[in-house]
Amino acid sequence: MPLPGLSTLTCEIRLIILSHLSQRDLSRCALVNKDWHALCTPELWRVFSISNPVSFHRFKTEKMQQALAKNIHFVQDLETHYIGVIKFIVQQSNSDSQESRVERRRHYFATVNQLPESDSALSWWS
Repeated sequence: MPLPGLSTLTCEIRLIILSHLSQRDLSRCALVNKDWHALCTPELWRVFSISNPVSFHRFKTEKMQQALAKNIHFVQDLETHYIGVIKFIVQQSNSDSQESRVERRRHYFATVNQLPESDSALSWWS
């Protein structure tokens, strides 16, 4: 008998499992398909670290800044001493409306689990 898939696990269990993976493994998992991408992306962006000149140089590229702007709502921990990074994140966070945050979270959780119809169920995220 085949083993049950990831989809049989609750959202909380899936997130606990993902939290133990390395960034490299999470990146690989995100490439599996759209569902895995939606599941792994928040964990990939949870900690954003620009701690040395090489990572700062990478941050200054347009591609990286676009990716960060798209995923800024997932960042929970920022590790940097570069003021330019902090300014960019504050600017992006201020332009991120309440509606768009709720909508992105709804999209993410709809992929992981079924969401209730009410917006009030998401109010604790704000």
